[in-house]
Amino acid sequence: MLDVVKCMLRYFYYYTRFIGLINFDVDTRTGRARITRRTTIYAALMNVMTIGSVSWLLNSQVVHIVWSRAGYLHEYIMLAMICGYVLCFVLTILTRWWQRPLYVRLVNAIQRLAKQRPQVMRMWRRGVISKVGSVILSQLLQMIFSLFVVNDQLTLETFLGLAVLTGIIAQLNVTISQYYFALLNIHGHYILINEELRLLLDETRTLETDTRKGVYITKCCFLADRLDVIAEAQFQLQTLVQQISSIFGLQIMPMSIIYYLSIVSLNYFIFSEFHASTITVIWSYGGLALTIITFLFYYIDMHITVNIIYAVLDSHAQVIDLLSQYTLIASRLDERLDAAFGSFKLQLAFNPLKFSVLGLYTVQKAKLVSMGNSIISSSTVLVQYDIQHF
Repeated sequence: MLDVVKCMLRYFYYYTRFIGLINFDVDTRTGRARITRRTTIYAALMNVMTIGSVSWLLNSQVVHIVWSRAGYLHEYIMLAMICGYVLCFVLTILTRWWQRPLYVRLVNAIQRLAKQRPQVMRMWRRGVISKVGSVILSQLLQMIFSLFVVNDQLTLETFLGLAVLTGIIAQLNVTISQYYFALLNIHGHYILINEELRLLLDETRTLETDTRKGVYITKCCFLADRLDVIAEAQFQLQTLVQQISSIFGLQIMPMSIIYYLSIVSLNYFIFSEFHASTITVIWSYGGLALTIITFLFYYIDMHITVNIIYAVLDSHAQVIDLLSQYTLIASRLDERLDAAFGSFKLQLAFNPLKFSVLGLYTVQKAKLVSMGNSIISSSTVLVQYDIQHF
């Protein structure tokens, strides 16, 4: 029977190989990553070509058209976003080479975890399908939107420039998707750990009804060994999260800025459309509908990516909550099992899970309110500037 998810992941791998975004080889049968000369040469050639196309893009008609129309604030914001995409793309290419051994070790570590718990693969399905679908639709709509904006000045050079810009955005989407798939794997393992820990706690509660001392001690030692295995698995997952944050940090930082600018620019753009029909080039019901749909799917894709981070944090918090339940039965536990619970709690207390971006800031749910306030404030400032000067 055809496995849709495996086909999607295999297509995703070959596509990243084709565009040169992966500079190592992965055995599709075993999942093991390794560095080969053939893949290195091909990826180097593709990267040289793509960086050369970026240089051509900056001197193409696409940038010239946007710059010539930049008489209003939202056009300057669009230029800033284009520059942000180009900067993020160049950083992605460069980091892929100097961090290549880290990428290989990360892929192999994730593959080893998947072999230890193969049931985690069934938890990927919905996440993989939703991410691949959102990326494809978002990318397609952005390409249509770009063609619609420059429709009145569409030439062969403009079309090629848009194709290069679309390719850059596509490669960035692939990079973000790799980050998402890595965390999706981590999230699946956390779900399994929580299930195992919940089952272990249930079995621990049944010990109080067992009056046979020998059987009681044997069961406690057996549960303690299982708890040590769970604690080791959780430590491995947290180590992988730190590696993922370190590897993708330099790409996540500019993409976070682009996400922020896109939300602010959409708020301002909608105001601009309703403020005066002459200040934009796409004032029409069809153009406005296309804009809203494009940004809608863009935000859906962004939400899917960001939400996986909070899903991992929530799963980690569930581990802590489950471990806190052992205090209710701690007085009736064997010393060996009590020590295992205490060691696991200390492990989580001294090594809290954090998603740090280059050590500059951490991703937390509590900061969503502050970010929302910042977006509203920035949008209000742009609207006030527009009212005063246009």
